[in-house]
Amino acid sequence: MHWLTEYWWFDAAGYARIFRLKLGFQVLCAVGSLLAYAGILLLNYWLALRLTRDRPFYAPKNSDWTPFMPGLTIYGGMAFILLLALGAAQRGAKAWETVLKFLNPTDFGSIEPIYQQDNGYNVFRLPVYQGLQQQGLELLIWC
Repeated sequence: MHWLTEYWWFDAAGYARIFRLKLGFQVLCAVGSLLAYAGILLLNYWLALRLTRDRPFYAPKNSDWTPFMPGLTIYGGMAFILLLALGAAQRGAKAWETVLKFLNPTDFGSIEPIYQQDNGYNVFRLPVYQGLQQQGLELLIWC
């Protein structure tokens, strides 16, 4: 409902095209993050299951849970991966403005003294690289 009222407001102000661009990039960033996280984590999980297939899941002897343990572990792991991927998608959707700035940079015409880069690099490019580094480190920790 929030998106509908926002669309009405943008439309009344004559900026419906801007709202559609914003919404499109939010969805694109969210779907990209979801697919990247889910794909890498599922691949890692599949590899872990494949490498440990000759070892049974641990369950105490004579436990009521013994017959359910393999399925519970596999489906529980997949549910956890889905939750992690949805969290990444939510963070990705919030990065829409940073991605748009990255895709449409502007030179400032002044060079910063240490790295000899245009100051526009620090505003338009660097935040995306920092975000990718942060998400890559988080993904590595989860894997």
